[in-house]
Amino acid sequence: MISGRATTDSIWVNAVRLAGQLKVVNAIPALKQALSRGPIRGGYDYEGSAISFAEFAQLRYDIVGRALADIGDPSVPTVADVLSRGDTPAKKRAFFILSNINSPAALQAMRNHLSNETDPDIRRLIQNELHLPE
Repeated sequence: MISGRATTDSIWVNAVRLAGQLKVVNAIPALKQALSRGPIRGGYDYEGSAISFAEFAQLRYDIVGRALADIGDPSVPTVADVLSRGDTPAKKRAFFILSNINSPAALQAMRNHLSNETDPDIRRLIQNELHLPE
């Protein structure tokens, strides 16, 4: 249901939402593919037009990111891969997904990535999340 459909399709949006809410691990590859399309509005609980930083960080605008975060630890390797290989916007998105998972595995993925991060903004985000000095 998730792969190959238009991201504006209401059936697709509902499938993504349900995949997260039901923690459908088998949906992770299709959700990773959907991540490449950029943030998609229509989160679980937010449809507004203005987005604050807090709402951005909570993935309230990003249905795919939120679904991966809700699936939790099974998503960590996939999201960690995006954090290590993505462009800057993808890396920031991956950071916020891992931050919302907020498990020992997610924090370890950030810790493992930190020494390889060259973007100072992403590096700072990770350091703050891990409560490390800058």
